[in-house]
Amino acid sequence: MITKLTKPILWYTSIALILSYAAAIHYATPALLLLPILVGGTVYIAYQPTLAWYVLIAVLALSTEYNVTTTLTLDVPDEPLMIYLTLLTIILLALKHISIPQQLYTHSITSLVLLSTVWALVTAGTSSSIVVSIKYILAKVWYIIPFLLLTYTYITSTKQFIILATILCSSMLCTVVYIMIRHTALGLQFTTINDAVAPFYRNHVNYAAMLVCCIPIIYYAILHTTKVTLRNILIGVIILCILALILTYSRGAWLALVVGVVAQLLIKKKLLCITYITAILFIIGAVTWLAQGNRYLQYHHNYKKTIFHANFNDHINATFAGTDMSNAERINRWVAAVRLSSDHMLVGTGPNTFTNNYKPYMVSYYKTWVSANTEQSTVHNYMLLLLTEQGIPALVLYLLLIGVALYKVQKLYHKYTIPILKSIVLCVGVVLCMVVTLNMLSDLIEADKIGSLYYLCLGCIIVLDVRYKQLNTT
Repeated sequence: MITKLTKPILWYTSIALILSYAAAIHYATPALLLLPILVGGTVYIAYQPTLAWYVLIAVLALSTEYNVTTTLTLDVPDEPLMIYLTLLTIILLALKHISIPQQLYTHSITSLVLLSTVWALVTAGTSSSIVVSIKYILAKVWYIIPFLLLTYTYITSTKQFIILATILCSSMLCTVVYIMIRHTALGLQFTTINDAVAPFYRNHVNYAAMLVCCIPIIYYAILHTTKVTLRNILIGVIILCILALILTYSRGAWLALVVGVVAQLLIKKKLLCITYITAILFIIGAVTWLAQGNRYLQYHHNYKKTIFHANFNDHINATFAGTDMSNAERINRWVAAVRLSSDHMLVGTGPNTFTNNYKPYMVSYYKTWVSANTEQSTVHNYMLLLLTEQGIPALVLYLLLIGVALYKVQKLYHKYTIPILKSIVLCVGVVLCMVVTLNMLSDLIEADKIGSLYYLCLGCIIVLDVRYKQLNTT
């Protein structure tokens, strides 16, 4: 349907396209053909925030890192869209053209997210690098508003959940096909997967994390598809995705898939919450036991034997033998993080400052060949990252948030009666469990793809909880 807005935009874009075509031929610069499309599309999206939000979902998997300056990196085009939607929402709220429903801002999940953000702001004020920490807070805001607040705004029916899932998985499938083709040309080797995932993903870990989170969505779509042709297509898609996941050579993503399967069973048996609490108590007990009398020093690796293995079979064998480089360095940073946190228990060192502060706390027994950390990566465990950068209150708020979200999922699954809605709840819960698992081994909540899915899951849980009656009749 061509509205009063779209008609002139189409005319102006068509004229601009003709002129750009002439200019492209004259100056032998084909890129000029993209200019009117980009400008026209930008103007149209500016007047259609709902469309902008769906475009944002569509480009999550397709975005790539772009170095704006030597110190500023943006993921393009999704982060500019996040910033636009955030600024637009703030302006509309300030002008009172829109308002935040009471059910949203008083919801327990929203309250915990806001408390976490406020506490992050407090720790930014005491940070060892205030400017870096403020940048972190700003980025946090433009994740929360589009993926939590606007999810509640735009998802009002079962049909819109289906549209959201279709857009997300379709764009992800585009990158899977592209990467599989490139990886095949490179020999499908462990050593070439990082080259194959460029430019859409920083490395194979980020790619695998995004991919594994889409598999449950496709699985539940298959369960509720009645058309034979579409069902067969989806079965083919999930087989491709599982094959692609195997070829990512990402152990963390494989573990996340197993956790997802187990989480589904736990939700159905009403055991998810008690399992979560048990896991937390086990971790606290294990850390306490290892810390007593510096017992952890008895389990350090052999520096000379801990190397990078180019062959994946050797890589797996080294994982179980304790001689894998990546695991050894991960443990090195975990030890350093725990020791660092003991000196900054309340407010941490400040958001996004771990890499600037942890090295003096490393234990020589646990150092590896890559402990210089030239790539400036962090602790590889989101809970420890929060503990070191924002102190115990931040960690407690995060654990509470995940606990409340999982409780809501378990409760809603047994509350809903319509099969497709039960599957939506189950799917969101499984994906959230996968994201939590991935972040036990990496720090992906601050990354655009998994961070977006994390807040999107929280937003969907709020929708399913608050709009129970409405959704149960659509």
